[in-house]
Amino acid sequence: MNLKDEIIIAAKESGIDRVGFTDAASKDFFIPMFEERRSKGWLTLMDDVEANEWFDPKAAWERCRSVVSIALSYRHSEEWSPKGTQGSFARVSRGEDYHDVLHEKINQMMSKVKRIYPEIEYKAYVDNGPLSDRACAWHAGIGFYGKNGFIINDSCGSFIFLGQILLNVKLDADTPVLESRCGKCELCIKACPVGAIKGPYQFDGNLCIAYLTQKKGLLDRQERKAMGQQLYGCDICQDVCPFNKDVKLSNEQKFSVDCKKVVPELEYIINMDNKIYGEYFKNTSSGWRGKRTLQRNAVIVCGNIILENNFKLLLQCIHDQREEIRIHAMFSLLEYGEPGERTVREQIEKESSDFKDKFNRYR
Repeated sequence: MNLKDEIIIAAKESGIDRVGFTDAASKDFFIPMFEERRSKGWLTLMDDVEANEWFDPKAAWERCRSVVSIALSYRHSEEWSPKGTQGSFARVSRGEDYHDVLHEKINQMMSKVKRIYPEIEYKAYVDNGPLSDRACAWHAGIGFYGKNGFIINDSCGSFIFLGQILLNVKLDADTPVLESRCGKCELCIKACPVGAIKGPYQFDGNLCIAYLTQKKGLLDRQERKAMGQQLYGCDICQDVCPFNKDVKLSNEQKFSVDCKKVVPELEYIINMDNKIYGEYFKNTSSGWRGKRTLQRNAVIVCGNIILENNFKLLLQCIHDQREEIRIHAMFSLLEYGEPGERTVREQIEKESSDFKDKFNRYR
């Protein structure tokens, strides 16, 4: 067997669902879309980088001669809808942090390969590396590029985690690039409640609910209302996609979790201490923004779902020592009409002029 065959076998033995190969040439196909997003102000702070950094493997590692793209399904059969006193986590954040899981599988896979080809050197990236995961995956034939911007695999759909392995040896890029199979379907465009998908392959990241749940600092009312009951991430544009119906489910048990972690009680999130956060969320992909962001999001959800129990939680939160929590609690209380407004009027008089300025700017 040749090197490529050994990589494919090692990937399968390591529990990786799909593997593809592409060369080290710049992935120019995506650059026009990327530059359009930049020119229209659609890039978020998290993906505002130079095109040559995102799409050129040699810019990431000058010794790169081939790229191996891998995909791991994270779709499990469990489905839960949050009640009024609960928030919701998107599938991407359920279970153990996928960065750790994929890196573990990549290292296991490449250890097998290096036992046969010890001269091979590689660099591996999962989501947070210098390269675009989706550009590499598309060029490697992992799937086609959907109108919602996701890579869609023929058997796993779009609920796949992606990673790349840069090799210092040349491999044939014999996997054909897949043309879009979306056709006239625009379900994802129509389903997005905030209009983040402006049109086919046109995406404004600043409007995306998934981004809002990760965004630092204060959110304005339009952003807060858009979040609905989401504590982290969003699956709407993927849930409606026909290619995600009857797909291959994940065999990775590290992504399978219990209900209380997927649709947790808002009270539980708001009152969790560092110990509980460390046990339940720190080692998930939702934990990278920290406990405060998750608690801020829970406070926002309390303002989106008008219930007496949520109101009581907000009365507690306006006394929080952290300004970000207090001010979002006041924003949410305003959604409760006169009782909430009266509470805010009384409480805000105890705050500094700087706090009041921020409150008036974002309310």
